[in-house]
Amino acid sequence: MYLDHFSLKEKPFQISADPRFLWLGSKHKEALAILRYGIFDNRGFLLLSGDVGTGKTTLIHALLRSLGDDTLVAMVPDPGLSIMDFYRYVARSFKIGTEFESKEEFLEFFKNFLLQNEEQRRKVLLIIDEAQRLNSDLLEEIRLLSNIEKDYTKLINIFFVGQNEFNNIILQQRNRPLRQRITINYNIDPLEKHEVMEYIRYRLAVAGCEKPIFTAEAVHDIYNFSEGYPRLINIICDHALLTAFVQGARQVAGDTVRECAEELRIKLVTPQSSAPPAIETLAHPREPAPAQATPLPPAPPPKLEATSSQTLLLIIFGLLCFIAGLLSFALRDRPYTAASATGGVVVTDGGSENQPTTSDASDDEGRGVPLTSEDDTIVEQDVVMAMPDDTAADGGEHLPETLPFDAEESGPSEQAAISEDIPTLEEQDAALDTTISEFPLPEKLIIYFPIDSNELDDDTLRELDELAGVIKLRSNLPVRITGYTDAGGNLHYNFKVSEFRANIIKSFLVGKGINPERIVARGLGPANPIATNETLAGRVLNRRVEIEMVEE
Repeated sequence: MYLDHFSLKEKPFQISADPRFLWLGSKHKEALAILRYGIFDNRGFLLLSGDVGTGKTTLIHALLRSLGDDTLVAMVPDPGLSIMDFYRYVARSFKIGTEFESKEEFLEFFKNFLLQNEEQRRKVLLIIDEAQRLNSDLLEEIRLLSNIEKDYTKLINIFFVGQNEFNNIILQQRNRPLRQRITINYNIDPLEKHEVMEYIRYRLAVAGCEKPIFTAEAVHDIYNFSEGYPRLINIICDHALLTAFVQGARQVAGDTVRECAEELRIKLVTPQSSAPPAIETLAHPREPAPAQATPLPPAPPPKLEATSSQTLLLIIFGLLCFIAGLLSFALRDRPYTAASATGGVVVTDGGSENQPTTSDASDDEGRGVPLTSEDDTIVEQDVVMAMPDDTAADGGEHLPETLPFDAEESGPSEQAAISEDIPTLEEQDAALDTTISEFPLPEKLIIYFPIDSNELDDDTLRELDELAGVIKLRSNLPVRITGYTDAGGNLHYNFKVSEFRANIIKSFLVGKGINPERIVARGLGPANPIATNETLAGRVLNRRVEIEMVEE
């Protein structure tokens, strides 16, 4: 409707993916280059993730158009299938005319299919779109497809394309074997504000309009509404052009965009309660109501007759109360002795486990007799104290004859001394924190990775497990994880590989209970080499991940 009004040859903001309107920013060009490199170099598993509407499907179509005839491609648009249905769909996508009734038949035929294409120097690419719909069982089956190799050469590249929820799925512990096989991972972020302006201008130019239709204020409001998501940019721009055409405007202003944004927002509609009926206005005075009869007094409530079971329960309850009263009366004036404090059991180093205790019944002051054993162990209340050798040798002359068990009989100074000797919980926690903070920081842990591998051996996993325990103790210190590679190969790929390996270590520590906010993972590629890249041994040392706790 608005094409002639704005001198446009066709609609510039269609929702469907049109390769003519493909605009690639710097991040999209980098993603396209990395993904092509992964396919050409047979990297195995690749992952492209991003939020809804960031342009993942558009980027995939651009990638497929850049591939030549030497690459066979099959795409699964919806992986919510059973295992055999998935295998049959893959076979049909690769134009394999055979129908398979079992998994064994498919794997045997598919292996020969891959070997034939490898002999003809053709690459095989399987793209799984909407990967967040995959379940763990199907993920494991897909991982096993990558085990079909020849002389350590990958015969198939598997490309996962999914929303950010897929990252949470592969970070689960049961999917760790697959996660460690992903060699290339790229996440598409929304467009920035200056990229939104370039995106709009490019699509208008492809549609045949060179003059600016959207004002700077309008572009600003478009960015605020879309937050940089290309799909939302297309929706609001198309709506704004239609609104400006209806209004007869030659440019789209900011107020037009804000009006469209308000119309496009989906509002929550709640059902309204029906209004109460209106009170009718009486045209004539109300007639007096007829006299009502005097109400009768309410009838008395019926008496409840106690059943035999209720009577029995009352009797049992009364007996229990009587027994409880007798026990409380009998134990009220019972003296508190060491035997009652320790339950009649004295635990010593050399004596038997159950030694009876004694008390002095003739003691008028109610003090308990100190309990001793053969190795001069004294038990006061619940505390067992072993006498030093020198005290035991002189017969315990410095010990009082009796130990005070009654707090009321000890003087204020004695009570204060006792309370000062026992640290509070806050003092104990502070002492524990001080002791832990005095532990020396562990040395930097370095983990080495083989070339083109993200596997962690059992020894490395044990070292990481021990390090996680130390990190939990030093909960006030941040953790820095830095990945490095050698200097060979593509620079952008090296940065991504080093970042991915650092995130593997971070995922392991998070799985051990470390707060992810404490961990900073980064990849620096070939920076900071610790050995020369001219030799094989030097390159092995440079392919590493360093883990260290940072003293603030």
